[in-house]
Amino acid sequence: MVEYKWPDADKRSLIGQRISRLDGPDKVSGRAKYTYDVNRPGMLQGKILRSPYAHARIVSIDTSAAEAMPGVKAVLVIQGPGTEIQWAGDEIVGVAAVDEPTAEDALRVIKVEYERLPHVVDDYDLKAAGTNAKPMADQVEGDPDRAFREASVVSEGEYGSTVITHCCLESHGSIAEWEGDKGLLVHMSTQNVSGIAGQMAGPLGIPASDIRVKQDHIGGGFGSKFGPDRWGITAAQLSKKAGGKPVKIMLERDAEQAVAGSRPSMYGKVKIAAKQDGTITAWHSETWGTGGMGGGGRPPVPYILEIPNRRSLHTPIATNIGSARAWRAPNHPQACVITMGAFEDLAAKLGMDPYDLLTQNIALTGVRADTYKEAPAGRLRRAQDGHPGPRNGHAHCPRHRRGRHPRPAAGGRPSQDRRQPIPRLGRVGREHDHRRRQLGHAPGGARRRRPAPGQGGPRPGGGAGRARGRRREGARQEPPG
Repeated sequence: MVEYKWPDADKRSLIGQRISRLDGPDKVSGRAKYTYDVNRPGMLQGKILRSPYAHARIVSIDTSAAEAMPGVKAVLVIQGPGTEIQWAGDEIVGVAAVDEPTAEDALRVIKVEYERLPHVVDDYDLKAAGTNAKPMADQVEGDPDRAFREASVVSEGEYGSTVITHCCLESHGSIAEWEGDKGLLVHMSTQNVSGIAGQMAGPLGIPASDIRVKQDHIGGGFGSKFGPDRWGITAAQLSKKAGGKPVKIMLERDAEQAVAGSRPSMYGKVKIAAKQDGTITAWHSETWGTGGMGGGGRPPVPYILEIPNRRSLHTPIATNIGSARAWRAPNHPQACVITMGAFEDLAAKLGMDPYDLLTQNIALTGVRADTYKEAPAGRLRRAQDGHPGPRNGHAHCPRHRRGRHPRPAAGGRPSQDRRQPIPRLGRVGREHDHRRRQLGHAPGGARRRRPAPGQGGPRPGGGAGRARGRRREGARQEPPG
C-alpha cells in the first residue's frame, strides 16, 4: 500500500484554510435554481402511468381515450403488450398535457390489462424465497471448525440492515425540449452532467453532440442520479411528439421511493470466537439480502478484519422491487453493521468495551492497521483535554456541544458508565431511553417539565437559550454536568 504524508503545515495551501463555496451565497439566499424550479416557456407537464403489480405481463393497452382528451398533447407507450413487469411502479405509459391535473386525468382513462404473475418481495425470509434465493460459493480461510472447538468464548447473534431509499430532497426528473429538428436541451437533476448526453444518444437515435445538458444545482443524489433513467428518455420522446415543446417530468414522492434506487438490505447470522484475553480466533457468517431483481453482491464480512479462521456464506435474493443503486461505498455499511454488532455481543461476553476489543485486534486490519491506530491517540488527547469526544452520537447533543457532559474519570478516560455500545437492531428503543437518562433527558423522547412562572429553570427540551447561545430573560443557566 502506497504511503502518503500530508504536506508540512507551512506548505499547505488549502488544508486548514477557510474556503468559500462558490454556490454558498445563492443557496443561503434562496436564489439557487434547481431542476424542479425550471419552468420553460410553453412547457407541458409529463406524467407516467405505472404498474400496480410487483410481477405481471402486459396483455393489452388502450390509450385512445387519453389521446382524445382536450389538453393532452402527446401519449407514449413505454412498455407494450407482452412485456414482463418486474416491480410495482415500473413505467407503462407517458403522457404530456397542458397542466398536471389534465395529465393525471389522462392517466386514469388509459386501460391496461395485466396477467398477474407470482412475486417475491420479502427479503428476510430466506426459506420463502424459493428459487429466487441463489447461494454463492462459500469462502473459507484457515480452519474455522477447529478454531471454534478450541475457543474460550463463542458468541452468536443475528444482525442486519433493511433496504433503505436515498430520499433525495429534490426528486429525480428533467425538462426536455427540442431545439429545431435535431438539437435537444435537457435540464436534469443529475450527478453526471458530463455523461448524460452519451447515455441519452442511443435511445433517442441522435449523436451525443446534439444534446445539451444544463444543471445549476442538484437537490441531493447520493449515488442514485448517474443516468437519465427511463423517465428522462420518456420526457424527450414526449417532447418530440408534442412538436418540440418542453416537457417536465419530476417524480412524485411515492414514485421516488419505489423506483429511484435504494441501498440493498443485508442480514446475517454470525458466530465469532475469541480467547479469554479478547484475541479473535474464528468467524462464521451466513448472510443474505436483496438489491432488487439482481439480488445484490456479497458483503465484505468480516468488515476490515482478516480473521485467520473464517467461513462466509452469502445468498442473494432476487425480489420484485425497484433495483438498487450506488450509495456511498456499496455493501460496506451493511457489512459494518453486521460485523460490529457481532463484536459488541462478543465484547459483552468477555466483559470488555467493544472499542477496546477492536483496538486489541487492530493488527487484523492488515496494511491499514497503522492508520486505524491513529484514532485511539486522538481519543486519548481529547480525554486528557477534558473532552470525551463524539462517540455514540454525542456530537449531535446540545449538552455535548455546550460542554456540559461529565468530565472524564481520573486517568484521562471517560468513565465506564459513559462508554456504552451503539444501539443495534431490535434494541433501539431501550438503548435510546437508557442513553437519554445518561444525558440527563427524560426517557422516551419526553420533554422536561416547564418551570412555573417566576421559577426560571431550563427551557423544555433540555436547553436554555438553544438558539445561537442566546438565553431567555429571567431563565437561569443549568449547572455544569
